[in-house]
Amino acid sequence: MTDKLDEIARKIRLTTFKAIAKSGHGHFGGCLSISEILSVLYFKVLKIDPKNPEDDNRDRFILSKGHGGPALYSAMALRGFFPVSELDNLDKPFSKFPKYKPACQFPDLESPISIYGSINTFAASPKEVFICSLA
Repeated sequence: MTDKLDEIARKIRLTTFKAIAKSGHGHFGGCLSISEILSVLYFKVLKIDPKNPEDDNRDRFILSKGHGGPALYSAMALRGFFPVSELDNLDKPFSKFPKYKPACQFPDLESPISIYGSINTFAASPKEVFICSLA
């Protein structure tokens, strides 16, 4: 990876760690293990625009690793989809940031975060989709 992507991965890990620590519980390992992948996808590979998150021509990313949700939220915040400070609400009641429960609260978050492979049917679509299925 480049120095820039390494730094972004560090920021994703730090932002995720802070959000989980503030919430009082969570799965650090499941999030930290995908930081590099998320940095490459969200900052180099995916054709996405935080200013136009509902663009029909955008790439779609589906995370099939429910415990990685906080890392995905961190990558999205650092990419500019919403302020990083909103992650202070991770796993709070009525929050749009559940740790692993299904939630479609963002225009660019195409699907609920999946657990136990339930995303496979959703991912069968004619649009370009990036699937990250890491256990």
